[in-house]
Amino acid sequence: MVSELGDINFQDIEIKIFHIQLDNIIYRLVAEEESEMINLEPSSTISFQEPWDGEYYT
Repeated sequence: MVSELGDINFQDIEIKIFHIQLDNIIYRLVAEEESEMINLEPSSTISFQEPWDGEYYT
């Protein structure tokens, strides 16, 4: 799908730790210092870790 966009330029992005409550569920981006990962919660279904290249783990 990305190749259909033509010439692309990958660049660094900046993220910000956040939390928001919707329908009594808290969604948040959490930095886990021990594992050096950033998790999207609830349930840590998506995690990011070094080398911070856009890959994520489910």
